[in-house]
Amino acid sequence: MAVIMLTGRLVADAAVKSTSKQGVKSEFVTFTLACNDQKGDEKSSMFYDVTMNKTKLVDYLKKGVLINVVGRYKFEVTKDDSGKQFFHHNVSVFDITLCGSAKKAEGEQAASEE
Repeated sequence: MAVIMLTGRLVADAAVKSTSKQGVKSEFVTFTLACNDQKGDEKSSMFYDVTMNKTKLVDYLKKGVLINVVGRYKFEVTKDDSGKQFFHHNVSVFDITLCGSAKKAEGEQAASEE
């Protein structure tokens, strides 16, 4: 099992989804986490598809929120009907820490300070 620790911001609000397996319904949270990296002047971002069972946290997982997650990492390659490859970085969360609120746009920040 590969374990990974990531710090990044949510690309969009998290969503609760449900599944039923052998008549047992379970709910989970999904979201995409953007992690930025910089080496010298070169900047890059990696995007991770994240799932977790802690559905009570969904109200706090909004676009732009800074979080840290630790979980099981899985890399998958899929192809669409035309043969184009897609690369997926998937993380199943063991632990999550909320590190900060969403960044405000300059206009929002100025208006809230008045």
